[in-house]
Amino acid sequence: MNKRYLTLLGIVFILFAGVNVKATELNFSVASVIPENQVDKSKTYFDLMMKPNKEQKLAIEINNTSNKEITVVPTVSNATTNLNGVVEYTPSKDKLNKETPVEIEQILSLSKNQKEIKVAKNSQSKLILNLKTPKEKFEGIVVGGVTLQEKKEEKSDKEESTGMTIKNYHAYTIAVLVREEKKEYTPELELEDVKVGQQNYRNVVLTTLKNPVPDFLNELETNSTVTKKGESEVLYTSEKKNMQMAPSSSFQLPIPIEDKMKPGAYTLKMIAKSSDKKWEFSKDFSIGEKEARKFNEADVTLPKDNNKLIIIGLSIAILLLILIILLLVKNKQKQKKMTKKKKRKKK
Repeated sequence: MNKRYLTLLGIVFILFAGVNVKATELNFSVASVIPENQVDKSKTYFDLMMKPNKEQKLAIEINNTSNKEITVVPTVSNATTNLNGVVEYTPSKDKLNKETPVEIEQILSLSKNQKEIKVAKNSQSKLILNLKTPKEKFEGIVVGGVTLQEKKEEKSDKEESTGMTIKNYHAYTIAVLVREEKKEYTPELELEDVKVGQQNYRNVVLTTLKNPVPDFLNELETNSTVTKKGESEVLYTSEKKNMQMAPSSSFQLPIPIEDKMKPGAYTLKMIAKSSDKKWEFSKDFSIGEKEARKFNEADVTLPKDNNKLIIIGLSIAILLLILIILLLVKNKQKQKKMTKKKKRKKK
Protein backbone atom coordinates (compact mmCIF):
# COMPACT_ATOMS: atom_id res chain seq x y z
CA MET A 1 0.00 0.00 0.00
CA ASN A 2 1.17 3.56 -0.64
CA LYS A 3 0.78 6.70 1.43
CA ARG A 4 -2.75 7.48 0.23
CA TYR A 5 -4.26 6.15 3.45
CA LEU A 6 -2.98 8.38 6.20
CA THR A 7 -3.58 7.88 9.91
CA LEU A 8 -6.40 5.42 9.54
CA LEU A 9 -6.22 4.06 13.09
CA GLY A 10 -6.30 6.65 15.84
CA ILE A 11 -7.57 7.65 19.26
CA VAL A 12 -10.26 10.28 19.51
CA PHE A 13 -10.69 12.33 22.66
CA ILE A 14 -14.32 13.35 23.16
CA LEU A 15 -15.12 16.18 25.54
CA PHE A 16 -18.39 16.44 27.42
CA ALA A 17 -19.67 19.78 28.70
CA GLY A 18 -18.96 21.19 32.14
CA VAL A 19 -16.34 23.20 34.02
CA ASN A 20 -14.09 21.06 36.21
CA VAL A 21 -12.00 18.63 34.17
CA LYS A 22 -11.97 15.04 35.32
CA ALA A 23 -9.80 12.69 33.25
CA THR A 24 -10.91 9.09 32.81
CA GLU A 25 -8.56 6.18 32.39
CA LEU A 26 -8.36 4.26 29.15
CA ASN A 27 -9.99 1.09 30.41
CA PHE A 28 -9.83 -0.94 27.22
CA SER A 29 -7.90 -1.56 24.02
CA VAL A 30 -9.05 -2.81 20.62
CA ALA A 31 -7.61 -4.84 17.75
CA SER A 32 -9.09 -5.62 14.35
CA VAL A 33 -9.18 -9.29 13.36
CA ILE A 34 -7.71 -9.18 9.85
CA PRO A 35 -9.59 -11.47 7.38
CA GLU A 36 -8.20 -13.36 4.39
CA ASN A 37 -9.49 -10.84 1.83
CA GLN A 38 -7.40 -8.03 3.39
CA VAL A 39 -5.46 -6.17 0.68
CA ASP A 40 -2.42 -5.64 2.92
CA LYS A 41 -2.23 -7.86 5.99
CA SER A 42 0.40 -5.66 7.62
CA LYS A 43 -2.22 -2.93 8.17
CA THR A 44 -4.17 -2.76 11.42
CA TYR A 45 -7.30 -1.32 9.81
CA PHE A 46 -9.66 -3.09 7.40
CA ASP A 47 -8.87 -2.74 3.68
CA LEU A 48 -11.00 -5.37 2.00
CA MET A 49 -11.35 -6.70 -1.53
CA MET A 50 -14.94 -7.82 -2.06
CA LYS A 51 -17.28 -8.99 -4.81
CA PRO A 52 -20.82 -7.75 -5.53
CA ASN A 53 -23.67 -9.20 -3.46
CA LYS A 54 -21.41 -10.85 -0.87
CA GLU A 55 -21.75 -11.02 2.91
CA GLN A 56 -18.95 -11.12 5.44
CA LYS A 57 -18.47 -10.84 9.19
CA LEU A 58 -15.82 -8.48 10.57
CA ALA A 59 -14.52 -8.84 14.10
CA ILE A 60 -12.92 -6.34 16.49
CA GLU A 61 -11.48 -7.59 19.78
CA ILE A 62 -12.19 -5.47 22.86
CA ASN A 63 -9.82 -6.06 25.77
CA ASN A 64 -10.94 -4.74 29.18
CA THR A 65 -7.75 -3.93 31.11
CA SER A 66 -9.52 -2.56 34.19
CA ASN A 67 -10.73 -4.18 37.41
CA LYS A 68 -14.37 -3.37 36.73
CA GLU A 69 -16.97 -4.27 34.12
CA ILE A 70 -17.24 -1.75 31.31
CA THR A 71 -19.77 -1.06 28.57
CA VAL A 72 -18.49 -0.18 25.11
CA VAL A 73 -20.72 1.56 22.56
CA PRO A 74 -19.79 1.03 18.87
CA THR A 75 -20.75 3.42 16.04
CA VAL A 76 -20.39 3.03 12.27
CA SER A 77 -19.87 6.24 10.28
CA ASN A 78 -18.85 7.42 6.82
CA ALA A 79 -15.41 8.95 6.26
CA THR A 80 -15.74 12.68 5.54
CA THR A 81 -13.48 15.72 5.13
CA ASN A 82 -13.43 18.46 7.78
CA LEU A 83 -12.77 22.21 7.52
CA ASN A 84 -9.03 21.69 7.90
CA GLY A 85 -8.79 19.33 4.95
CA VAL A 86 -8.40 16.27 7.16
CA VAL A 87 -10.25 12.97 6.65
CA GLU A 88 -12.40 12.01 9.64
CA TYR A 89 -13.52 8.44 10.34
CA THR A 90 -15.59 9.36 13.41
CA PRO A 91 -19.26 10.47 13.47
CA SER A 92 -19.49 13.94 11.92
CA LYS A 93 -22.01 16.49 10.69
CA ASP A 94 -20.12 16.62 7.38
CA LYS A 95 -21.83 14.71 4.57
CA LEU A 96 -20.78 12.80 1.48
CA ASN A 97 -21.73 13.98 -2.01
CA LYS A 98 -25.42 13.49 -2.82
CA GLU A 99 -24.62 11.36 -5.86
CA THR A 100 -22.42 8.92 -3.89
CA PRO A 101 -23.78 5.50 -4.94
CA VAL A 102 -22.61 3.51 -1.89
CA GLU A 103 -21.85 4.55 1.70
CA ILE A 104 -20.21 2.50 4.44
CA GLU A 105 -23.24 3.16 6.66
CA GLN A 106 -25.37 1.35 4.06
CA ILE A 107 -23.25 -1.80 3.80
CA LEU A 108 -21.72 -2.16 7.30
CA SER A 109 -24.01 -2.66 10.28
CA LEU A 110 -24.06 -3.67 13.93
CA SER A 111 -25.92 -6.70 15.21
CA LYS A 112 -29.05 -5.87 17.22
CA ASN A 113 -27.61 -7.50 20.32
CA GLN A 114 -24.35 -5.55 20.05
CA LYS A 115 -25.51 -1.96 20.21
CA GLU A 116 -23.76 -2.01 23.58
CA ILE A 117 -21.12 -4.53 24.62
CA LYS A 118 -20.49 -5.41 28.25
CA VAL A 119 -16.96 -6.62 28.92
CA ALA A 120 -16.16 -8.22 32.29
CA LYS A 121 -13.14 -7.00 34.25
CA ASN A 122 -9.76 -8.16 32.91
CA SER A 123 -11.38 -10.07 30.07
CA GLN A 124 -12.02 -9.88 26.34
CA SER A 125 -15.05 -9.67 24.08
CA LYS A 126 -15.66 -9.35 20.35
CA LEU A 127 -17.66 -6.89 18.30
CA ILE A 128 -19.05 -8.62 15.20
CA LEU A 129 -20.03 -6.42 12.25
CA ASN A 130 -22.11 -7.40 9.24
CA LEU A 131 -20.74 -6.37 5.84
CA LYS A 132 -22.87 -6.83 2.73
CA THR A 133 -21.95 -5.42 -0.67
CA PRO A 134 -24.65 -4.22 -3.12
CA LYS A 135 -25.92 -6.49 -5.90
CA GLU A 136 -24.58 -4.09 -8.51
CA LYS A 137 -20.85 -3.54 -8.87
CA PHE A 138 -19.61 -0.20 -7.51
CA GLU A 139 -16.62 1.91 -8.52
CA GLY A 140 -13.78 3.02 -6.27
CA ILE A 141 -13.45 2.74 -2.51
CA VAL A 142 -16.17 2.90 0.13
CA VAL A 143 -14.61 4.32 3.31
CA GLY A 144 -15.74 4.75 6.90
CA GLY A 145 -14.85 3.97 10.46
CA VAL A 146 -15.97 2.00 13.49
CA THR A 147 -15.72 4.05 16.70
CA LEU A 148 -15.70 2.25 20.05
CA GLN A 149 -16.32 4.39 23.10
CA GLU A 150 -16.80 3.48 26.72
CA LYS A 151 -20.32 4.33 27.84
CA LYS A 152 -20.30 7.37 30.09
CA GLU A 153 -21.47 7.07 33.67
CA GLU A 154 -24.70 8.66 34.78
CA LYS A 155 -24.24 12.09 36.35
CA SER A 156 -24.53 12.33 40.13
CA ASP A 157 -27.27 14.54 41.62
CA LYS A 158 -24.64 17.15 42.48
CA GLU A 159 -23.20 17.16 38.95
CA GLU A 160 -26.70 17.23 37.45
CA SER A 161 -27.71 20.26 39.51
CA THR A 162 -24.51 22.27 39.07
CA GLY A 163 -23.39 21.11 35.60
CA MET A 164 -19.84 21.73 36.75
CA THR A 165 -18.00 18.59 35.62
CA ILE A 166 -16.13 17.81 32.41
CA LYS A 167 -15.12 14.22 31.70
CA ASN A 168 -12.71 13.21 28.99
CA TYR A 169 -13.85 9.95 27.41
CA HIS A 170 -11.45 8.12 25.16
CA ALA A 171 -12.48 6.21 22.07
CA TYR A 172 -10.80 4.13 19.40
CA THR A 173 -11.64 4.42 15.73
CA ILE A 174 -10.72 1.72 13.20
CA ALA A 175 -10.99 2.62 9.52
CA VAL A 176 -12.84 0.34 7.09
CA LEU A 177 -12.10 0.44 3.34
CA VAL A 178 -14.08 -1.72 0.91
CA ARG A 179 -13.38 -2.09 -2.83
CA GLU A 180 -14.20 -4.52 -5.60
CA GLU A 181 -11.13 -3.99 -7.78
CA LYS A 182 -7.70 -2.39 -7.74
CA LYS A 183 -7.85 0.66 -9.96
CA GLU A 184 -6.03 3.96 -10.23
CA TYR A 185 -8.29 6.99 -10.63
CA THR A 186 -7.36 10.34 -12.15
CA PRO A 187 -7.74 13.00 -9.43
CA GLU A 188 -10.48 15.56 -9.96
CA LEU A 189 -11.52 18.63 -8.00
CA GLU A 190 -14.49 20.98 -8.34
CA LEU A 191 -15.32 24.37 -6.83
CA GLU A 192 -18.99 24.09 -5.92
CA ASP A 193 -19.79 27.30 -4.09
CA VAL A 194 -18.41 30.49 -2.53
CA LYS A 195 -20.16 32.39 0.25
CA VAL A 196 -19.40 34.19 3.50
CA GLY A 197 -19.91 32.73 6.95
CA GLN A 198 -18.16 32.25 10.26
CA GLN A 199 -15.69 29.83 11.82
CA ASN A 200 -15.23 30.02 15.58
CA TYR A 201 -17.15 33.33 15.60
CA ARG A 202 -14.76 34.87 13.07
CA ASN A 203 -15.73 36.12 9.63
CA VAL A 204 -14.56 33.97 6.71
CA VAL A 205 -15.14 33.35 3.02
CA LEU A 206 -16.23 29.71 2.67
CA THR A 207 -15.23 27.90 -0.52
CA THR A 208 -16.86 24.51 -1.03
CA LEU A 209 -14.50 22.05 -2.72
CA LYS A 210 -15.73 18.71 -4.05
CA ASN A 211 -13.86 15.47 -4.72
CA PRO A 212 -16.18 13.70 -7.21
CA VAL A 213 -13.91 10.65 -7.48
CA PRO A 214 -14.49 7.53 -5.31
CA ASP A 215 -10.86 7.60 -4.18
CA PHE A 216 -8.74 9.68 -1.80
CA LEU A 217 -7.43 13.04 -3.03
CA ASN A 218 -3.99 13.36 -1.43
CA GLU A 219 -1.43 16.09 -0.85
CA LEU A 220 -3.91 18.79 -1.79
CA GLU A 221 -2.59 22.37 -1.85
CA THR A 222 -4.60 25.55 -2.40
CA ASN A 223 -3.68 29.18 -2.92
CA SER A 224 -6.69 31.50 -2.75
CA THR A 225 -7.21 35.26 -3.20
CA VAL A 226 -10.28 37.48 -2.90
CA THR A 227 -10.60 40.83 -4.68
CA LYS A 228 -13.36 43.32 -5.36
CA LYS A 229 -15.06 42.30 -8.59
CA GLY A 230 -13.26 43.88 -11.55
CA GLU A 231 -10.31 45.05 -9.41
CA SER A 232 -6.82 43.62 -8.88
CA GLU A 233 -6.08 44.60 -5.29
CA VAL A 234 -5.99 41.47 -3.13
CA LEU A 235 -8.13 41.83 0.01
CA TYR A 236 -7.91 38.35 1.56
CA THR A 237 -5.56 35.42 0.99
CA SER A 238 -5.20 31.82 2.13
CA GLU A 239 -2.56 29.17 1.45
CA LYS A 240 -3.10 25.56 2.56
CA LYS A 241 -0.89 22.48 2.19
CA ASN A 242 -0.87 18.76 2.99
CA MET A 243 -4.64 18.37 2.89
CA GLN A 244 -6.50 15.17 2.07
CA MET A 245 -10.07 14.56 0.94
CA ALA A 246 -12.12 11.43 1.54
CA PRO A 247 -13.58 9.68 -1.52
CA SER A 248 -16.74 11.29 -2.91
CA SER A 249 -16.74 14.08 -0.33
CA SER A 250 -16.93 17.86 -0.12
CA PHE A 251 -15.69 20.33 2.45
CA GLN A 252 -15.72 24.07 3.12
CA LEU A 253 -12.28 25.65 3.03
CA PRO A 254 -12.31 28.94 5.01
CA ILE A 255 -10.45 32.11 3.95
CA PRO A 256 -10.09 34.52 6.91
CA ILE A 257 -11.52 38.03 6.59
CA GLU A 258 -9.02 40.02 8.60
CA ASP A 259 -11.08 43.20 8.88
CA LYS A 260 -14.73 44.21 8.88
CA MET A 261 -16.92 42.41 6.35
CA LYS A 262 -18.17 44.90 3.78
CA PRO A 263 -21.11 44.48 1.40
CA GLY A 264 -20.39 44.35 -2.33
CA ALA A 265 -19.42 42.14 -5.27
CA TYR A 266 -16.23 40.06 -5.01
CA THR A 267 -14.20 37.52 -6.99
CA LEU A 268 -12.47 34.42 -5.62
CA LYS A 269 -9.50 33.01 -7.50
CA MET A 270 -7.94 29.70 -6.48
CA ILE A 271 -5.09 27.53 -7.72
CA ALA A 272 -5.23 23.95 -6.40
CA LYS A 273 -2.69 21.14 -6.83
CA SER A 274 -2.54 17.44 -6.06
CA SER A 275 0.46 15.41 -7.25
CA ASP A 276 0.93 16.40 -10.91
CA LYS A 277 -2.63 17.74 -11.31
CA LYS A 278 -3.48 21.44 -11.24
CA TRP A 279 -6.80 23.28 -11.22
CA GLU A 280 -7.58 26.99 -11.56
CA PHE A 281 -10.91 28.36 -10.35
CA SER A 282 -12.54 31.79 -10.52
CA LYS A 283 -15.97 32.54 -9.07
CA ASP A 284 -17.88 35.74 -8.29
CA PHE A 285 -19.90 36.13 -5.10
CA SER A 286 -21.61 38.94 -3.25
CA ILE A 287 -22.09 40.10 0.34
CA GLY A 288 -25.38 41.78 1.26
CA GLU A 289 -25.73 44.63 3.77
CA LYS A 290 -27.85 42.65 6.24
CA GLU A 291 -25.51 39.67 5.90
CA ALA A 292 -22.42 41.79 6.59
CA ARG A 293 -24.06 43.50 9.57
CA LYS A 294 -25.12 40.16 11.08
CA PHE A 295 -21.69 38.56 10.80
CA ASN A 296 -19.84 41.69 11.95
CA GLU A 297 -21.96 41.87 15.09
CA ALA A 298 -21.15 38.22 15.86
CA ASP A 299 -17.40 38.41 15.07
CA VAL A 300 -15.54 38.35 18.40
CA THR A 301 -12.42 40.00 16.93
CA LEU A 302 -14.15 43.19 15.76
CA PRO A 303 -14.67 46.26 17.97
CA LYS A 304 -18.34 46.69 18.65
CA ASP A 305 -20.28 49.71 17.44
CA ASN A 306 -21.20 51.61 20.60
CA ASN A 307 -23.23 54.33 18.86
CA LYS A 308 -26.54 52.77 19.88
CA LEU A 309 -25.42 52.48 23.50
CA ILE A 310 -24.22 56.08 23.48
CA ILE A 311 -27.55 57.30 22.06
CA ILE A 312 -29.50 55.26 24.62
CA GLY A 313 -27.26 56.53 27.43
CA LEU A 314 -27.65 60.16 26.35
CA SER A 315 -31.42 59.72 26.02
CA ILE A 316 -31.65 58.32 29.55
CA ALA A 317 -29.42 61.14 30.88
CA ILE A 318 -31.58 63.81 29.17
CA LEU A 319 -34.78 62.25 30.52
CA LEU A 320 -33.30 62.14 34.02
CA LEU A 321 -32.22 65.77 33.71
CA ILE A 322 -35.69 66.83 32.56
CA LEU A 323 -37.22 64.88 35.44
CA ILE A 324 -34.91 66.53 37.94
CA ILE A 325 -35.69 70.00 36.52
CA LEU A 326 -39.44 69.30 36.70
CA LEU A 327 -39.10 68.14 40.30
CA LEU A 328 -37.08 71.22 41.22
CA VAL A 329 -39.60 73.54 39.55
CA LYS A 330 -42.47 71.76 41.23
CA ASN A 331 -40.73 71.90 44.59
CA LYS A 332 -40.01 75.63 44.13
CA GLN A 333 -43.64 76.32 43.27
CA LYS A 334 -44.71 74.40 46.33
CA GLN A 335 -42.38 76.45 48.52
CA LYS A 336 -43.78 79.70 47.08
CA LYS A 337 -47.32 78.59 47.90
CA MET A 338 -46.27 77.71 51.46
CA THR A 339 -44.61 81.11 51.86
CA LYS A 340 -47.77 82.90 50.67
CA LYS A 341 -49.93 80.94 53.10
CA LYS A 342 -47.65 81.83 56.01
CA LYS A 343 -47.81 85.54 55.12
CA ARG A 344 -51.65 85.44 55.03
CA LYS A 345 -51.80 83.86 58.46
CA LYS A 346 -49.56 86.55 59.96
CA LYS A 347 -51.93 89.28 58.64
